Amino acid sequence: MRTEKSIEIKARNSEGEAYPYLPSWLDRFTQWVERLPGRSWMFYPALGMVLVSILTAVNWSDGTYPIGTFNAFHIMIALQTPYFLALTRYLDGAAEAALRNFRPALEVSEEEYDELLYRLTTAPARQALLGSLAGVAVNVLLFSLVPNPFTVFGYSTVSSSYITLIGLNTISLGVIGALIYHTFHQLRLVSHIFADRAIVNLFDLSPLYAFSGLTSKTAVGFLIINYIWVVTAPQQLISTSAVIGMTIFMAVVSIVTFAWPLLGVHGRLVQEKQRLLRESSQHLEATIAKLRACGRVDAGELHSIDELHVTMACLETEQSMLNRIPTWPWRPGTLRGLVSALLLPLVVFVLQYVLQRFLAQ
Repeated sequence: MRTEKSIEIKARNSEGEAYPYLPSWLDRFTQWVERLPGRSWMFYPALGMVLVSILTAVNWSDGTYPIGTFNAFHIMIALQTPYFLALTRYLDGAAEAALRNFRPALEVSEEEYDELLYRLTTAPARQALLGSLAGVAVNVLLFSLVPNPFTVFGYSTVSSSYITLIGLNTISLGVIGALIYHTFHQLRLVSHIFADRAIVNLFDLSPLYAFSGLTSKTAVGFLIINYIWVVTAPQQLISTSAVIGMTIFMAVVSIVTFAWPLLGVHGRLVQEKQRLLRESSQHLEATIAKLRACGRVDAGELHSIDELHVTMACLETEQSMLNRIPTWPWRPGTLRGLVSALLLPLVVFVLQYVLQRFLAQ
């Protein structure tokens, strides 16, 4: 959830010339929702209920399906728009929290931090608009490629039903297009922050774990809607083999979404670890050379040799400790959660496919 500070930063910048760039329509809409009276997050489920009610009423009135019945796929179509609008708000809040937790590893002034916060939670207006237009174009292409869309999507040929379908899909894909660019912009900036702004300290990794939460939430956010779409899609629209293929594809996309922004700091952690290990090895080599240089063992030299043995033991402990320090900027629990989100639905789909093939014999 965005804090009041980020909203104030945006408002202040919008009045002056210090604006890095104009915010996208998606960010302006999110800010408008934030200014609504009451709990702003309630807007999104309320919008979903309104869209579902409109779509259902239209289909009841034109006889697409009997009054009192519902179509899960149609409900999913109606809920896509509020879901992606809410996901934008949620990911911006996660990005702001991640930057705040990452602050100890940032060597920037307060003004630079505020600008980073603005850029991280705000997409440029022109590019986001182009993303929306691309989404609308994809919608037109999909409807032109799907044979007999009325039957496939479960709609009657009555104009009101068809217009409602076209309208909801157009709005939904316009939002999705803007969100995809917003997400790309956000994760690319995370990669830039890691590569150019991060202070890498192997003995203080907590700040470097901050953005892994954002990237994992982004990956899971897109996975959820994909799995819901697959589960509710009519059989005429998508076959079981296509379900598995789409699920695998989205799993790969999610892995890239999670890992790509974090690769830069992983490389820097590896370099820092190699540097410290190299320095420790050089000190160990010098200590061994001194130990070998000892000739006679009189009282004074014996004391010196004992000190060298202690130094060697300390250096060996240091190397062992350095080798155990991870260089991937995420906690084990974060990776386990993402893997579970990836594998569980895939396992379920594969089991369903196998059982269907087995029972069909």
